Amino acid sequence: MKNAIAIAIAKVRKKTGIYQPEPRQSLEIDEEISRTGLGILLIAGAVVGMGGFICLIGGIIHSGGVVEFLRGWFSALGGI
Repeated sequence: MKNAIAIAIAKVRKKTGIYQPEPRQSLEIDEEISRTGLGILLIAGAVVGMGGFICLIGGIIHSGGVVEFLRGWFSALGGI
């Protein structure tokens, strides 16, 4: 496969007379940048999710239990 690619590149260079860099190197860099960006987004989402969970637990504790928490939540939702 590598020989076929090298032969194809040599034929293109011979026909055009210009140098064309191999795109393989830039694909690897793009892939690493994408993976890094995805990792940062996943970590940020995990931090936000943990913060929300901690606030939920704090609300349950502050209201006096799960039943009181749900009663207060429904009354706030219904406006009663």
